[in-house]
Amino acid sequence: MKGEQDKELIRRRFSRHLDDYETEATVQRDIAVRLGESWEEHLPAELPRVLEIGCGTGFLTRQLLSRHRIGRLYLNDLVEEAPLRLKERLADAFPAVEMVPLPGDVERLDWPEAPDAVAAASVLQWFDDLPGFFGRVAARLKKGGWLGFNLFGPANLVEIRTLTGQGLECPESDTVRKWLERDFEVRMLEESVIRPEFDSPLDVLHHLRRTGVTGTGTFRWSKTSLRVFEAEYRTRFVTESGRVSLTWDVIYVLCRKK
Repeated sequence: MKGEQDKELIRRRFSRHLDDYETEATVQRDIAVRLGESWEEHLPAELPRVLEIGCGTGFLTRQLLSRHRIGRLYLNDLVEEAPLRLKERLADAFPAVEMVPLPGDVERLDWPEAPDAVAAASVLQWFDDLPGFFGRVAARLKKGGWLGFNLFGPANLVEIRTLTGQGLECPESDTVRKWLERDFEVRMLEESVIRPEFDSPLDVLHHLRRTGVTGTGTFRWSKTSLRVFEAEYRTRFVTESGRVSLTWDVIYVLCRKK
């Protein structure tokens, strides 16, 4: 998350695999459920105005809409068609909710002031300036408004980073807390590891590609490097069942504007 991300490359890769995401992104679906549970536990049932950043195919959107009475929901995503498609999909199920598509890069986009809450699931790892973004959220939220999101920690996708030398630099949970405490009261900050298993290292790569998670990865594969990757992966990251693992280091956060 240091330096400038290639947002256009990120947008293209997620756009290309938007249809795959719904079935492939099982970890992200579980993350959205956990975020939805935390919102239901801490936030009021009625939320007049909510901004969701990185709505994608709607994992978190459905959680929020099923657990809260939301008056107006702003749907943002870097992939321009995602908020429009999501609004069409959910309109019949939630007719009382005014859904407002807000496509584009939210770090540069002009977005509504004074929402009651801002939500983001599995998206902030692509941001250029997280501390700056948190400051902007604090400036826009109404007093006492909520920010709920997840980030990925330093051990995220450690298998891929170990074998290719590429991957996002993800912050420690203590660092995230420090960024937030200037403007927010942190109500929940917890970290957990999710480690799904796959039949082969190639299945891991295919899974990451179909969910767009490779993001800005530019590792150049050859037949030789792929063979070495597979052999090393099976040696170093094999499970008791004989399959291979992929690590997700997830940091869940819920905070309230001071």
